[in-house]
Amino acid sequence: MPINSEFLKECLSTEEELDVKITKILSEYQADVDGLKLNRDAILQEKKDLEEKLKNIDAKEAEYKKQISDLSEKIKKTGSEETKAFYEAEKQRITEEYEKTKTALETERDKYREEAMNFYRNDEFEKAVKDLKAPVRQEVFEDLRSLFYLRNPFERKLIDGTHKFLNGESRTVKDVLGTYLQTDAGKFYLVNGNSGGGASGSGSGGSRPTKPWTEMSLGEQTKLMRSNPDLARQLQNAGKE
Repeated sequence: MPINSEFLKECLSTEEELDVKITKILSEYQADVDGLKLNRDAILQEKKDLEEKLKNIDAKEAEYKKQISDLSEKIKKTGSEETKAFYEAEKQRITEEYEKTKTALETERDKYREEAMNFYRNDEFEKAVKDLKAPVRQEVFEDLRSLFYLRNPFERKLIDGTHKFLNGESRTVKDVLGTYLQTDAGKFYLVNGNSGGGASGSGSGGSRPTKPWTEMSLGEQTKLMRSNPDLARQLQNAGKE
């Protein structure tokens, strides 16, 4: 089982010798580390496969365009009407085949690019949390990551020949996340932290918050989504009107 508060409480509450308890905790820790290594290896292999797939798709599209271009040149150079008609028909056939597969190729390419981008998002976020030594609570880790990227769009940019994952202000994930986790709203996600208040009425009482959705902090939005998802959706939809 994962090392969390429940596991530690159960392990430490037994009457076993201290060495036995320590061995159990270390064994679970090693199992977690091994699992993370295997998961990272799988993600890196998937990334490699995705990049190879993109190259193959682009090459296939380029092949069609070359065939059409070659036939166009042959049509210009031919003197026989019969030969010209043959090349025209062949060009039409290839063009129709190309157009038919183009949409499918682009859809597949976009799918793999989105999957690759998700890998970069997740990887950069996990590295930022690790580098910051931020004790993010396990139960809200995915919520924080999802809402962080919802509020802070990032993209890969080529800087001096090196790809970097930056936002519109050229700030890194580590920089932006580190700044946010120092705020009262950000501390909501940390072990022994707090939400710094939050939206009025967004706690267990369930009364309607006084602030619109777009004016809530990330922590306030998350608290409301956890305590009253129906109200959270209503506020989100109201903000779109």
